[in-house]
Amino acid sequence: LIARLRLWQKFALVSGTCLLLAMAACALVLQARLEALRSAQTEQSGLQPAEQVLRLIQLSQQHRGLSNGALSGNTNFIAQREKKQAEVQAALAQAVQSAQALAGSTQSRKLQPLAQRVQSDWSAVTALVIAPGTKAPDSFRAHTALISLQLEWLYQVLDASTLTLDPEAASYYLMSGALEHLPGLTESLGQARALGAAALSRRELSPADRAAILTVVTTARLQADKAQALLSRSGEADPVVQRALATAQKQAADGASRALQTIQEQILQPDELSHSPQTYFANLTEAIDTQFALIAKGYKTLDTMLEERVVQAQRFMW
Repeated sequence: LIARLRLWQKFALVSGTCLLLAMAACALVLQARLEALRSAQTEQSGLQPAEQVLRLIQLSQQHRGLSNGALSGNTNFIAQREKKQAEVQAALAQAVQSAQALAGSTQSRKLQPLAQRVQSDWSAVTALVIAPGTKAPDSFRAHTALISLQLEWLYQVLDASTLTLDPEAASYYLMSGALEHLPGLTESLGQARALGAAALSRRELSPADRAAILTVVTTARLQADKAQALLSRSGEADPVVQRALATAQKQAADGASRALQTIQEQILQPDELSHSPQTYFANLTEAIDTQFALIAKGYKTLDTMLEERVVQAQRFMW
């Protein structure tokens, strides 16, 4: 049949076929760019909720430590605990509002139930802390269960926004190190802060508390190494990330090292506990805050990377 066509008809047929193939290829490229745009925007939508849940975790960890000290007989912690409770309440309201918006945009069915459980458990914790007869171990267990739930809430935010599915090496390792592993490190150090503050307030370290502190110290070392390794991989994949994180990453590594040394020297090694619980609490808080500072630098850098991805996709499409 083709052989019967005139020359110009053959050229027209070939040209038409090539045009169709080119249009199909362009459509595929355009679809891929559109998917990249949507993916980056969805990931970005999870950063603010993650930031606010992390702030809630940070304040809840501090409230646990202050409560432990106050319930161990140290009246210097009482006023600080009351002030911190108000800060946690405000942070919780912000986190709930932000997570609700994310749940609506991503159609997540898990975020809202988790938010409700966090709110309910926080109310129970605040009631427990001021209830007559409450002991420090009871408060510690309730706080720790609450913070574990808050961490689950954080990880669900990362899942709902597909941050955990980021397709590029630099941004994936950055997300994993800063938003998945560093929060676990802050929790291990936070538990050591709370247990140590209570022990110093009592001037006594029980065998159970010693075992618990030894466990979280071991865990913290592993978490610190893992988080630092992931962030270093991100920097190796993208020198811009390495430059952006360099100072905060070093400060966080030094802070974790100082915290672990303080725990050894002031809690685990002495035969008699004599250090100031307030100073211990402040020193551990300073070290933990360097981890949260690195986390903050991490999600700000990640936001910049995602915004650049959005701009590139839009530029190509338009």
